[in-house]
Amino acid sequence: MDSIRYLLGLDRQPVYHDPGITETRASPAKIQTVMGTSTKPTPPASKHHYKPAGNVEEELAAALDDILTNCTQCGACRRDCLFLQRHALPFEFAEAFTKGTLDAMAPFRCSLCRLCTAVCPEKLDPSRLIWHMRCYFMQQGAVSIRPYRQLLAYERLGGSRLFDLFQLPAGCDTVFFPGCALAGSYPHALLHAISALRQRVANLGIILSCCAKPSHDLGRMDYFSAVMDELLDSFRRRRIQTLITACPSCHQVFSDYGSTLTVRSIYEYLSTPTGDEPATTLTNLAIHDPCATRFHPDIQQGVRSVLYNRGCTVRELNHRQEKTFCCGEGGAVGFIDSSYQKMWAEKRCGETGNEPLVTYCAGCVQTLSPRRPVHHVLELLFGPRNTKIKPARPPITYLNRLWVKWKIKNMNII
Repeated sequence: MDSIRYLLGLDRQPVYHDPGITETRASPAKIQTVMGTSTKPTPPASKHHYKPAGNVEEELAAALDDILTNCTQCGACRRDCLFLQRHALPFEFAEAFTKGTLDAMAPFRCSLCRLCTAVCPEKLDPSRLIWHMRCYFMQQGAVSIRPYRQLLAYERLGGSRLFDLFQLPAGCDTVFFPGCALAGSYPHALLHAISALRQRVANLGIILSCCAKPSHDLGRMDYFSAVMDELLDSFRRRRIQTLITACPSCHQVFSDYGSTLTVRSIYEYLSTPTGDEPATTLTNLAIHDPCATRFHPDIQQGVRSVLYNRGCTVRELNHRQEKTFCCGEGGAVGFIDSSYQKMWAEKRCGETGNEPLVTYCAGCVQTLSPRRPVHHVLELLFGPRNTKIKPARPPITYLNRLWVKWKIKNMNII
């Protein structure tokens, strides 16, 4: 492509339409002014993350150029992707954008699970293109955030003074950052997990807050960057060097943006036995890998090691690890089109047999549990024996999070 203007079809008026959703149309004049400022797109980022290396327009131009130049339209990405099966191949998607005929809401129906990226024989990153389109349309005011109000309120509360907590002992350089969902869904298991980590990590600190991944995935990068910059600055001021995560989404975000941090999963620590771990009550399990761990084999192996050490026999699903299916929650798709969420959940559960399903994402448990028995790994490890703990749901989850904060702050958890 000779220029960003030609690449993006800036002389054509984009068509933004989605029935039933109120939206603000981006002015062609505004697009021309913003998009015409650069002529050197930033090289594509690694498929392992979405972290922008430049501004939104430059990144989108680079992603478009990569797909339009190198995609062979072989269809490998569409084979298992419900989104691409309904819409178009990545090349056609990029072409529609440059012609100004792409519905601005179309990228928001993608789960951003990156299965397309994992299976592309040309090593392209279609998921990255979809995400950059989200960022662009959100920046231009071409989509409404109204459908996501509940999700964004949840995100804001997670980082508010009501729910956040920095509990750091003297000399602490390693902290556990469990994320929002786990404390709400499995509070007792989380507190036991903290105790188990304390046996393995001296002077362990605890941070309760939100990584703002919902805003990141929606393309609300101004908000996300402000939250992430504040978190990372607080880590630097407190001389935190290692961040331990339990939430796959938090792990993905801090791996991408926390360049000064060593980010490790709790399962790397728990996979080292202390000698007094009891066997789990469930021994035959099918395991579901959350899509946020698609390119994190260290987490996948850590979880399996933990289960093996507890006497579990794990059956691998056909689509697992790098080629795992999304549970349906990814990309906040369910907030604008619940049919995608339902289809992904059914597709995931369709590969399971009679065994209970185990996973290590609280969001996956919430999404899949209405269809079949699903356990969180930490629930199996630290929950009451011979008892299936159902994940709590709102508003109980908010009360659980306040209780966890109180326990950590006042009951000598650290």
